Amino acid sequence: MCGTGGDENFMHDKIRLQIFSEQGELLAQRKFHVDWITNFPRELEYGVDHVTYYDASRESNFKHRIEMPPTRWDWVRARLPLLS
Repeated sequence: MCGTGGDENFMHDKIRLQIFSEQGELLAQRKFHVDWITNFPRELEYGVDHVTYYDASRESNFKHRIEMPPTRWDWVRARLPLLS
């Protein structure tokens, strides 16, 4: 996971979350926003069969999941820049 750092108010940090196989193949990718002051929770949450992340952008439903293992659609989506 890497981010842009946000602005002077720790807002609007653009995050890229990538999930790789043990062999290094990109399996899933998501881009979302974190506001480090106001966005709670902001850490990834790991479940038995998923990862949950929270998107602070206005266009988002806030809480999102990536199934583990990622689906074939996740694999395709990770390779299409407009969908990841």
